[in-house]
Amino acid sequence: MPGRKVERLYIDPVHPEVALAALSGNGPHVLRTYNSGGFWDQLDSPTLPAVAANSVTADPGSGAIYVAT
Repeated sequence: MPGRKVERLYIDPVHPEVALAALSGNGPHVLRTYNSGGFWDQLDSPTLPAVAANSVTADPGSGAIYVAT
């Protein structure tokens, strides 16, 4: 996304083709890929504040994603 900076990447240790990206600035906060970056989809939630995401991690066992703003 033009003008956006990736603040942090999370790469699944078991399935490295799966990754999450935390983005700076306004707009989508978290992007996800299942195909090594060929396509990224947005994982935003209405409960996330309208500020940059500074970090992202996941618990693959539970499916939970944690975002630091």
